[in-house]
Amino acid sequence: MQTVHLNIDNEKNSLAKKAGFMYLLIIVTSILSLVFIDSQYSVSDNIPETLKNITANSLFFRINIAYILLMYIAVVVLSAYLYGLLKDVSKPLALMGFSFRLFEALFGMIEVLCYLIVLLLLNDASFIPAFGIEGKLSLAELVYRIFDQLMVLVFVFLGTGSVFFFYLFYKSKYIPGWLSIWGMCSYFLVVVGSFISIFYSNDAYMILGSQAILFELFIGLWLMIKGVAIKL
Repeated sequence: MQTVHLNIDNEKNSLAKKAGFMYLLIIVTSILSLVFIDSQYSVSDNIPETLKNITANSLFFRINIAYILLMYIAVVVLSAYLYGLLKDVSKPLALMGFSFRLFEALFGMIEVLCYLIVLLLLNDASFIPAFGIEGKLSLAELVYRIFDQLMVLVFVFLGTGSVFFFYLFYKSKYIPGWLSIWGMCSYFLVVVGSFISIFYSNDAYMILGSQAILFELFIGLWLMIKGVAIKL
């Protein structure tokens, strides 16, 4: 019986540490990408100027596309670890959490496609020649704006899936109750901000979503260092 307990404890803690590593990997690289890559071409609230920068030198834009693709693959991996860790608490709810975060990754992949289309419009002279230069720039701007709107949907699914996962953390007592509640509240604000953005077309999803950065850093470190407490 003791051996079974140790095996379960080791398995759960292995999953927890892997999930913690993925949390840290995603959030830290996202911050670094925003500071050192996105800032090289993106001009806040000025898409036409951003497109000019991309046309002049697309290297950083291409690097960012590759990073976003890898990041959403990492989201799927993180979600799989969380599902494996929490499915014994409630398989249906764990599956809901996994499914919502899978949709997050799906819409993220559509974001990548939007960026690739922007790149094609800006750099391929033979692409839809009848549009002319101004027409292609207008179309590129539209696709770029679609990317911005997709971010709202990404945040909806990210927040909702994470609320499910941290409810299960609370129910299981794998981590302290206050930490689970912090997670649920943090991601609930992400969802609220996303719906405010849908109704009022503003950056509420970014403002309310940014507070989750601190939580993800904290929970990533917690899971990596302390793991989870298994009580049988």
